[in-house]
Amino acid sequence: MELMLHALRKQGATRDNDVMRGLGEMETWRQTLRWMALEAAKRMEIRGAKSEYETLLMSFRRIAADYESLAEHLIEKSGIGTDGELSVMARDIRCTLELLRGADPSGQKKIGEKIIVRKESNEHIKY
Repeated sequence: MELMLHALRKQGATRDNDVMRGLGEMETWRQTLRWMALEAAKRMEIRGAKSEYETLLMSFRRIAADYESLAEHLIEKSGIGTDGELSVMARDIRCTLELLRGADPSGQKKIGEKIIVRKESNEHIKY
């Protein structure tokens, strides 16, 4: 993000409302991703909290992919291009996200199976 911000400032693209909204959205996601990473690290240290950090990591991957897509869109829309270090960084992030996407394709299916069973077994409970 710092490389992109530097290029936007240098080009003078800071007057475009769509770019500014996109940057605001990226900053919100960046802060959320940071919080999620810290929380997942804490949960990994707790015995028996595996399912909690797994769902955090799945959500992290999804938001990170959206973050990267938005960054690509803003780079294209603003016309700053992806030369030099920004190009290398963008490529590395894309490759990392591709690796993470294939990490556990059945994870969400397993979660769905767990909650449907839990729901069925709890249906007889009245509050």
